[in-house]
Amino acid sequence: MTDDITFSAAWVHGFRNSISGPVGQIPGASATLDTQTDSILAGLNIQFGASRKNKLPALPTTDPLQPIASN
Repeated sequence: MTDDITFSAAWVHGFRNSISGPVGQIPGASATLDTQTDSILAGLNIQFGASRKNKLPALPTTDPLQPIASN
């Protein structure tokens, strides 16, 4: 949105699955679990105070094609 305000969103899908099996120590008992999930997530970040751009050190402005001088 801006340098100080960012928005993010995500969607997660868990595919359908089913599992069956016995229940603990109970003779002849069984259970089945059938599930599928979907989640939607959203976030809003607001930077308060000085801009992040002002906090970063300046990068050297050298020509990448020129060799670096050594001592």
